[in-house]
Amino acid sequence: MYCPNCGCKNAEGSAFCGNCGKNLNGKTTIDYPNTETNEKYNPWAIAGFVLSLVNIVLGEVIVPGVLGLIFSIMGYNQIKEKGGKGKGLAIAGIIISAISLALYILIIITVIGFTACVGCYYVI
Repeated sequence: MYCPNCGCKNAEGSAFCGNCGKNLNGKTTIDYPNTETNEKYNPWAIAGFVLSLVNIVLGEVIVPGVLGLIFSIMGYNQIKEKGGKGKGLAIAGIIISAISLALYILIIITVIGFTACVGCYYVI
């Protein structure tokens, strides 16, 4: 049981707070939930975020980008189902990977279109 005056944790059934001396027998006591959790960051979310950053550093290399997107989605889904930390990392990994892959595809389309267009001039 926690003291409503100072928030100090006391043994169940205590009459007075061991920290401030407040009377704990009244109905003013508050039972705080267990805030000491041992939740760890989701490893898929971390891996997805790191791979999405690696993709940016290496300059649009397709394998880390796709893996970053897949791992981030897996991490996000696990966090939604089972709980845990790392939801922000997973979302950031999804966004970074999706944007970098879209840019990569746009660059490829532009290069293919440019080379096809240059080829047209030589035909004439």
